[in-house]
Amino acid sequence: MVEKSTGGRLPVVTNPVADKISIYIGLGPHLETIGLDKLEFAYVDGFEVAFPDAQSIVIAGNSEWGVTEFMERYIGVRWLMPGPFGTDLPEHKTLSIPAETVRQAPSFESRQLQYATGPQTSAPQ
Repeated sequence: MVEKSTGGRLPVVTNPVADKISIYIGLGPHLETIGLDKLEFAYVDGFEVAFPDAQSIVIAGNSEWGVTEFMERYIGVRWLMPGPFGTDLPEHKTLSIPAETVRQAPSFESRQLQYATGPQTSAPQ
């Protein structure tokens, strides 16, 4: 989506490239090398967007919610309904992302809805 928004391609690399900003996503050994290996998340869907140095952006967490927040907050993407027609993706010539840490966790652990169907009764005979 960043490429569609800006026209710029973000290559996937295994090692940081000098003079380029690296975006680290998820939990893994990369967190130790930049000093964020002690992050703990209260819930599975908790995440942190951090800027440990001028060359690194970290979206750390156990789920995709951190990437979703990053895309909404900094790119301006809005998912208004399922499918390609429900995605609002603004065009940018450049991106300017403020180096402010964002840490979120849901107030409750589950993001799934369960519907109660009421007491089950048998049909009259």
